[in-house]
Amino acid sequence: MSEELDLTWQERRRIFTRVAVLLLGLAALPVLLLVMRVNAKNHLEKRISEEIETSRRAGEPITADDFTKLRAHIPDSENSARLYLQARSSFVEMDWPSEDEENSPLHWAVTNISPSIPIPGETQLALRTWLNSNATCFAYIREARKLTNGSFPLDLRGGLMQAPTAQLPRKAILNAMWWQAVLDAEQGNIEASLADLGDLFGIAKALRDHPYPVAHDVRGSALFGVKSALERLLSRNQLSEDQLATLESRFSDAGEDDWIKNAMFFERARVIEYYHAQEMKNFRDAIDENRLRAFLTFALVPQRNMADYLKAMRKYLNSSSWPLPDRMTDEIKLLGEGPSLRNRLTGWKLIALDWTAFTTPYAKTVCGIRLSETALAIERFRLVNQGQPPPDLKALVPQFLPTQPVGPADGKPIKYDKKGGGYALSTHYFANDASGETREELSFIVER
Repeated sequence: MSEELDLTWQERRRIFTRVAVLLLGLAALPVLLLVMRVNAKNHLEKRISEEIETSRRAGEPITADDFTKLRAHIPDSENSARLYLQARSSFVEMDWPSEDEENSPLHWAVTNISPSIPIPGETQLALRTWLNSNATCFAYIREARKLTNGSFPLDLRGGLMQAPTAQLPRKAILNAMWWQAVLDAEQGNIEASLADLGDLFGIAKALRDHPYPVAHDVRGSALFGVKSALERLLSRNQLSEDQLATLESRFSDAGEDDWIKNAMFFERARVIEYYHAQEMKNFRDAIDENRLRAFLTFALVPQRNMADYLKAMRKYLNSSSWPLPDRMTDEIKLLGEGPSLRNRLTGWKLIALDWTAFTTPYAKTVCGIRLSETALAIERFRLVNQGQPPPDLKALVPQFLPTQPVGPADGKPIKYDKKGGGYALSTHYFANDASGETREELSFIVER
């Protein structure tokens, strides 16, 4: 009997010991998890700090204040910003017809903009009426640019300019300025058309240093409008040597420089400042606050999102320094890696821009500039050769161009086809398959 009692007691003691150990383990588990989380957090914070410090030592801007110091002082920014806002609010939209509304006087404008086809009189009248209704809008923009010596007002710390993108000219306004240049060219008002192009050039130049990526989408629209208007201007009119020289000087000042890299620097800086929760109220213009909060709090360890974000931005920044043909070739690789990172980390998907999406419009813009510069060189050749275009583009070297022009995106010679008294120039700008070969074509056509 006593043996049975002893065995029972021993079993009870073993059970008690096991339960005690289990309870102790359960009690210690939160502590252990907390220690692991703290260690992981410290490790990731160290990664983040090292990445930021590496960028700082390289002289890269880290905060919005760094950008403010780098930018030249813009005079009378506040009043200029008010004028841009007034320009946006005063703009009169055009009620464009659909392509099947053949009875509309503007039907031609939405179906056929070939530079060799005359604009019908009723279409010219409708366009001129619309453009006259926007004279106030255009005047506001000219006055705003005059106040700031041609720059765009931008205060990265808030105030009236808390939402800088709201002051950018809408694409519809740039389209109106483009139509004004086209119409003046059609009616033989060469100097007026050149002044219209000068306004578009001025806006494009001012936007070149703007750190917001959307500004460069607007900039691309301005320069594309210049290219399209220039096609009609050259097709319908004979420009003098001085007029061609003026246009050449403006195109030579329209280069892209490092805007993609600068825009990446600015986005990274605003995310870093958001991450450290410094003066968040001043950055509501930069990104939707709810999306930002989700980025910072959704994952168990938000530092992981930030660390991987900085790592990915470093990859994008490195590629932005490559020659454009190399970047176009590598775009497919970056496009393949980006989604896997964004899908794995919700925070990344919520906040990070897909920077490869900017490579193609960037390439299209620089290709348009190169084609336009080549067309102006051909026109200068014609002036000294009884109106005849060159037999090939090699004939432009070295008197009119320093070297034979090549496409900025594919690195191949620009294609040149003579068509009667006119010509067509073309190059490729977009890599759309795994080979990295550029496929999409951009043309500049002069028809006589």
